[in-house]
Amino acid sequence: MSLRERLSDPCTWAKIHGVCVIIWLVLIPPSVTIWRESVPYLVAISVAANVVGSAAAWTAARGDRNSPTVEDLARVERKLDALRVMIRGR
Repeated sequence: MSLRERLSDPCTWAKIHGVCVIIWLVLIPPSVTIWRESVPYLVAISVAANVVGSAAAWTAARGDRNSPTVEDLARVERKLDALRVMIRGR
């Protein structure tokens, strides 16, 4: 599986976001106690949050681009209606 395919896979992104959640939860105690006045730490978590947020937005935009349009849904509904008529006619 190529990198492009892996990045397109929703399961990959679910795993990435799950790992990020665990990392952030583990970092809560040291950030409150040890690093609360550390500017480099603040910069690092801000950059990481921006990267994760941008990746999530990028994934959502790609999913939205591939989602069915109103015309697609209307076409499926017409096909279902035709099937219902055929089934009732028997």
